[in-house]
Amino acid sequence: MVTVKEALKDSTDVRYARVSTRKQTETLPTQVKDINSKLKQLGHSKKGTTFTEQGSGTKHDRAQLIAAINMAVEQAKKGKKMVFVVRDIQRFSRSALDFGHLYKFTPSIEESLWFNDVPIVALNDNLVVGTKNVPSANDTLIGSILVSIGGQEVDIRLDQTKAGQKAAAEQGIVQGVAQNLYYESDPNPVRAFYDMFYKMEIPQGKAALALGRSRSWGKDLKNKINGIIIEGEKIGNKNLIEDYLDTTDLIREYEKEFGPRTGRLANKRMIALGRKTSGYLKFPWRYPKPTREMLDEYRENFKDYLPKRASN
Repeated sequence: MVTVKEALKDSTDVRYARVSTRKQTETLPTQVKDINSKLKQLGHSKKGTTFTEQGSGTKHDRAQLIAAINMAVEQAKKGKKMVFVVRDIQRFSRSALDFGHLYKFTPSIEESLWFNDVPIVALNDNLVVGTKNVPSANDTLIGSILVSIGGQEVDIRLDQTKAGQKAAAEQGIVQGVAQNLYYESDPNPVRAFYDMFYKMEIPQGKAALALGRSRSWGKDLKNKINGIIIEGEKIGNKNLIEDYLDTTDLIREYEKEFGPRTGRLANKRMIALGRKTSGYLKFPWRYPKPTREMLDEYRENFKDYLPKRASN
């Protein structure tokens, strides 16, 4: 079995760091710094080429990983002893299926790291994944297990998220940014836009500007209203758009009296009301039309309708 120090000795390295979401901007430089520091501690003084990936997803959209593989293979074919360095094996992949494909068949088997004897060196895991001519059964097994564990964690979180979203949707709660009904403005801009565009036939851009809104706001609202009309016809409810407009009037009344239902100024009672009406405002054909009694219930028993942490 080849040790990490033995793999690094007299080798030229390609370094790869990755974070899976765009929100993790601060962790990528730290990951690169960790790689450089650990290589120095191991006595590897050569300056390698570093590739970084931000917000990458599947094996099909990781351009920097492919570029790193290509560089390592190209140099190996020139006779250089090459290693592919990551901080931990899950940075290469967190899917057991993708891991094997990326290592042995990307971009093709003859051009892959495995075929050209470029091992993956995972510094934190202290392992060297075996290659075609230099197998390492123990480290390859451990690496595969670690990748599988990482993939399982991702799948579990995804299942939990989907289950939570499904449970919330069944209660009339949907994810996303709440529709702004501009409760401080009169008249109700949603109803006014509908009247101006659909009844008075004023162009959407002019109607939006007349209400102090942007053209893009008018375009988005027109598309939303069109969708409600279409879905209402599908379910045989020609009054669906009027029900929707009545609901926007009703929710605005509550916001005028009790404050906004979203944002930093929203109190917990109105946040609960906003959550429980989010499903109807987004998909009025899927949920019952909110009534004044329902809104009173959401406000009065707000703790029952808040996320568990927020209700404490």
